[in-house]
Amino acid sequence: MIEVLNDAARAALPDELPEWRVMPERDALHRQFRFRDFNQAWGFMCRVALLAEAQDHHPEWSNVYNRLDITLTTHDAGGLSARAFRAGCEAGPRYRRAVTTPWPPPAAAPRFGTLAATRLAAVGDPAGLDTFRCRKGFSRAACALEE
Repeated sequence: MIEVLNDAARAALPDELPEWRVMPERDALHRQFRFRDFNQAWGFMCRVALLAEAQDHHPEWSNVYNRLDITLTTHDAGGLSARAFRAGCEAGPRYRRAVTTPWPPPAAAPRFGTLAATRLAAVGDPAGLDTFRCRKGFSRAACALEE
């Protein structure tokens, strides 16, 4: 069984994780992250999801456009555990990397919609556009949404 943090570990939380707020009513840690846009937030969520799966400790979270709220607690322990603490520690460096990585990358290719529009203009044929999309691995329905 996973054990909850002892009193000494709980007292150290504000010093160890200053960006996180202790939620005594839930026996949990909470933090709100802000990003440039939805893509940056979603990329961070993917990194944290992979980490959570590897550690078998999954956060409670809510995402609205460029804002992400994460609550960490260990349901199996009935409150804060070393697993929640470790997840909080490891989220910080991933957040700093996410918000400091330039996007789009300097040598980024044009958006797919732009490529598709260029292809359509060159060929003048929607069937040619569909063929181009299928070769890129997109379904016709998905590509219709892209435009």
